[in-house]
Amino acid sequence: MPHRRWLALLVILAADVMDLLDGSVLNVALPAIRADLGAGNTALQWISAGYTLAFAVVLITGARLGDIHGRKRIFQIGLAAFVVASLLCALAPSAGALVATRLLQGAAAAIMMPQVLGIIRTSFPPKEMAAAFGLVGPIMGLTAALGPAVGGILVDADLFGTGWRAVFLINLPIGLIALACTSRLVRESRAPHPVRLDLVGMLLLSVAVALVFHPLVQGTDFVRMAAALPVLGLFIAHQRRRKSSPLIELTLFRKPAFSAGLLVSVLFFCAMSGFMLVLTLFLQLGLGYSAMRAGLTTIPWALGITLGAILAAVLGERAGRPGLQVALLTCAAGAVALHFTTARYGTNVTSWQLVPALVLFGLGMGSVIGPLFGFILAGVDDHEIGSASGVLEANQQLAGAVGVAAVGSLFFHRIEVGSFTAAVQYTMIVIALLMAATATLTFLLPRSARDEDQLDELRAAQAGV
Repeated sequence: MPHRRWLALLVILAADVMDLLDGSVLNVALPAIRADLGAGNTALQWISAGYTLAFAVVLITGARLGDIHGRKRIFQIGLAAFVVASLLCALAPSAGALVATRLLQGAAAAIMMPQVLGIIRTSFPPKEMAAAFGLVGPIMGLTAALGPAVGGILVDADLFGTGWRAVFLINLPIGLIALACTSRLVRESRAPHPVRLDLVGMLLLSVAVALVFHPLVQGTDFVRMAAALPVLGLFIAHQRRRKSSPLIELTLFRKPAFSAGLLVSVLFFCAMSGFMLVLTLFLQLGLGYSAMRAGLTTIPWALGITLGAILAAVLGERAGRPGLQVALLTCAAGAVALHFTTARYGTNVTSWQLVPALVLFGLGMGSVIGPLFGFILAGVDDHEIGSASGVLEANQQLAGAVGVAAVGSLFFHRIEVGSFTAAVQYTMIVIALLMAATATLTFLLPRSARDEDQLDELRAAQAGV
């Protein structure tokens, strides 16, 4: 029945909404978590970044589980695990427990989310495919952009005395309804020729990432990161020995444009996640804003993202690589504007005085996110699109986690030796430099991006949908 597949799309989008809300509402809740659980600066970084860290490590394996065992079945398992993990997050009695449950939540999301593309493609006929995907972008963009405002409202509303725990409890009704509807509305599908799992590769990569990430967050001797090198060497050797279905196709790194694109992606998403963390912490801890006021203050930033995304979609191929570079420099200008705004007004700065800087950063950010992967994937062959997309998505999550760790550590260190305003000014300059460096590196990318419709077709063909 035609209406059934549209209802199924709403169910799938509900899972997407939960994932995006978890990524955007939490930062606003961090000061409340700090006060309630006595979490230190390091714990706050782990709570924020642990989700994306686990998501990145499990993502490729999660996609393969759906290809092998059925996308509907794995989606349901991931969704159920996500609901349980959200409940455990809400019940966490300590900062350490919340870090552990956030890792579990991120792993569950990595099992659930990769199934979405395949389920949508097998649910709709070609003539309705564009309309179905046309709904996904605006809903996801709006959810991510308004997440901080939603988080602030939930925390300050303090429904039934839940406080910050409400940002996790909101997932329960959404997830349970989606889980109940999935059985009746979503049909099963799997890849005709699925690739095998590489659990050894995932384990080695997880250990290597943890060895890099731990000293970065803890702010300890960074020489300890060198311990990741032998593990990373074992991972590379394992991937080379594996004749079929490696976790990562190492041949991708022989393509200069793709390797440069990974670096561009790392720098951009590091800067972006660092900006989001610093902004929300500064508004509440530095300026004393309530969670609701802090969330509402970010709305101009959300509007900027929306306008940037529309602008990038309208200009399309006409903007080319110069358009991407202008967008990145716009992000840098937004960070610089925030630096000078806080330098001028200090802790007396108002929400309205922050609007120009936030709109500017959001405008650049929204203009980059949409086309960035298209430019990077223009540097790989058609038969490598599926594998390259998986690597890019995992890389994006890892970069976000590293940004929270690195920029967050700088921010907290500057608070200890100075003040909140000095800390935000310092980190905004760092973020501006990262964005400027990213813009410079884009000269190594192809001049134009791949068409998004073509990318979707190639991904679907290589996933067997």
